Amino acid sequence: MLFLYVFADNVEGALGHVKFALFYVFTALAAGLLHAAVMSGSMVPVVGASVAISGVLGAYMVRYPRARIHVLVFIFVFITKVQMPAVVVLGLWFLYQALNGLLSLQIQMSGGVAWFEHIGGFAAGFSIMAIITLSRKFPFKYGGSF
Repeated sequence: MLFLYVFADNVEGALGHVKFALFYVFTALAAGLLHAAVMSGSMVPVVGASVAISGVLGAYMVRYPRARIHVLVFIFVFITKVQMPAVVVLGLWFLYQALNGLLSLQIQMSGGVAWFEHIGGFAAGFSIMAIITLSRKFPFKYGGSF
């Protein structure tokens, strides 16, 4: 929910209230389809808002790639804060999801995190925002396109 709080207001501002609600639902449905395709034999129910939030992250990455994100870095017992571009932070987040998704196929876990729903939600949000951005000729925020 922290990710929703941090990233969703900007995506909603770019899309508008009604389109954002439709976007949110569509990314959740698209994520569910990918999960069903990859984990077709799974009997574990999948519930949660994280899949649609993943879509919001994908959209944010397209719309605001150079926005500076404050990130806490833990080095043993020391904690520091650094600023990184959104494309780096969200790219690393996506790689983490993809790696865990691939590992979950090897381990055959029962339950836990629906990694492929996160991947599907992110991909759907990224794709939808890329199409909208290109079709409307939105200027990219914070320093041009990537």
